[in-house]
Amino acid sequence: MKTPSQPRAIYYIVAIQIWEYFSFYGMRALLILYLTHQLGFDDNHAISLFSAYASLVYVTPILGGWLADRLLGNRTAVIAGALLMTLGHVVLGIDTNSTFSLYLALAIIICGYGLFKSNISCLLGELYDENDHRRDGGFSLLYAAGNIGSIARPNRLRPGCSVVWMACWLCPCGWRHVYRFVDFLKRASSFPVHA
Repeated sequence: MKTPSQPRAIYYIVAIQIWEYFSFYGMRALLILYLTHQLGFDDNHAISLFSAYASLVYVTPILGGWLADRLLGNRTAVIAGALLMTLGHVVLGIDTNSTFSLYLALAIIICGYGLFKSNISCLLGELYDENDHRRDGGFSLLYAAGNIGSIARPNRLRPGCSVVWMACWLCPCGWRHVYRFVDFLKRASSFPVHA
């Protein structure tokens, strides 16, 4: 039995999906530890901030989907979302003891997720005609990519939050986003444009 080949652009979308989940679940694994051990937040404040962050990451894609449908298109929304997530991680890694930069970085990351999360699946869907038999396989690859990214990050991070935690994890995570984003932009011209 021969497996049908997928459009070339799917592999870039899948790679970016891996890094997005890698980033999100890594942040979930360490954010409270960073807030309490590095910034000295009390447990209630740290849990409240984490809860707000996690909630907004799941609510903002509603607005991101609306913006993509009405103004931006899926490709532009995904690119803008990836860029914002990258910028947010870089800002988070720059000043490790500033609560202002923490809140600013989290706000930027949340806006990035809002644009990215709801539109990456739509961008993938645009690669196929409506009755293309490869479509299910493409969405299965995207789903698998999310699982790979979510499993890989928390297993590699250890709960020992140190003074150099931000420099050792968030800055490299931001730079990985930059690399994947630049690679994505180089190949984005092969992706379909929002009609």
